[in-house]
Amino acid sequence: MTHPTIIRTVADRSRSEIEKVKGSRFIATILPTTSADSTSPLQKELRKEFPKANHHCYAYRIGTRGEEFKSSDDGEPGGSAGRPILSQIDSRELTNLL
Repeated sequence: MTHPTIIRTVADRSRSEIEKVKGSRFIATILPTTSADSTSPLQKELRKEFPKANHHCYAYRIGTRGEEFKSSDDGEPGGSAGRPILSQIDSRELTNLL
C-alpha cells in the first residue's frame, strides 16, 4: 500500500511588516504557487505594488519533495537575504510557495 505524499504549504497570500529597522522598512509577503514559471509574474506584481523599494529579495521552493528552489538577494550583500528566506521556508518544511 502506498501512502499519499503530504506536503506543507500555505493556502493564501499573507503579509507581515516590520517598521523602521535602522531606517528601513521590511515587508514580507508569502504566496502559494505550484510552478517556477508562475513566480516571475508574482514577483512583478509585488514590484508594482512597492515600486519605491530598493530591494525585492525572495526565495521559493516548489514540488512535492521541494525539488525546485531559488533565492535572490536583489542587490543586498551576497547571501544576506535570499538564502535566509529560503532557510526559513526549509526550517518549516514548506513547499509550493514564494
